[in-house]
Amino acid sequence: IDQGVFQHCGLEEVALPEGIKTIREGAFGDCYFLTKMRLPESLTTIMSGAISGSQFFKKINYAGTKEQFKKINLEEGWIAYQDEVITVACSDGLLKILAGEVIDK
Repeated sequence: IDQGVFQHCGLEEVALPEGIKTIREGAFGDCYFLTKMRLPESLTTIMSGAISGSQFFKKINYAGTKEQFKKINLEEGWIAYQDEVITVACSDGLLKILAGEVIDK
């Protein structure tokens, strides 16, 4: 997903197709109403600032396992301005993210 491609949009939910490997800087910047995303198992990197300003963002559905999600390169600041816990529903259970870090290891 290219840099800034969905910046300032009114999306509430996003489902990324299998084959996507990288979400670049600011791809979902200032998407204020974004609440959840579906991420493909193919995802390898989420770059710094990829998701920011989404004050209602609470849930990620990830197509892979918890161990696969933990291997995604989550660059520092990949999700900005997030004070709430985000739940990640993987194929084999749940993880939680707080301040951009996986807290259920």
